[in-house]
Amino acid sequence: MKKKLLFIILAILFTGSVGAWAQSRKVLIYKGKAYDSFERHKNYYYCGVAYSSDVKVPVSKARFAVFSAKNGQGWIVFDGMLQEEWRIIRKGPGFQYPVKETIPDYECELCDIFYPCLGKVGNWYKVRTSDGGIGYVNRREGIYWDSDGPIGKNRKPRL
Repeated sequence: MKKKLLFIILAILFTGSVGAWAQSRKVLIYKGKAYDSFERHKNYYYCGVAYSSDVKVPVSKARFAVFSAKNGQGWIVFDGMLQEEWRIIRKGPGFQYPVKETIPDYECELCDIFYPCLGKVGNWYKVRTSDGGIGYVNRREGIYWDSDGPIGKNRKPRL
């Protein structure tokens, strides 16, 4: 029984089926935003938005897609409680590359910081930095991919 449970846990982690470790997700697209939390009620989808009321989307106007980190969609999220030594963006996909940008320390520990995801190279996310350039972030606890948020021209770092 223990071996079976361990196998299930490892399978979930390595297939990306658990929340923060997921690398792709079905989203509902409406008015320049992607929503990964939605539920249909008759002629509408109700899309959950963190810290605000639901968005009501007519079924006829809803569009669906699958977003993925590999395809450069969605966001890379830095947990607001992440230790300072991990709040860095490097110039290339590896620890041997110099630091390009350090994410400032905010007084709000519950405030997450979002950078547009541009793709994935091994265990590194490619991101759009605050100066409009490109940088790389190591995938680890406290740094994860998310599909929810603005799309298109609205994809700028949100600090």
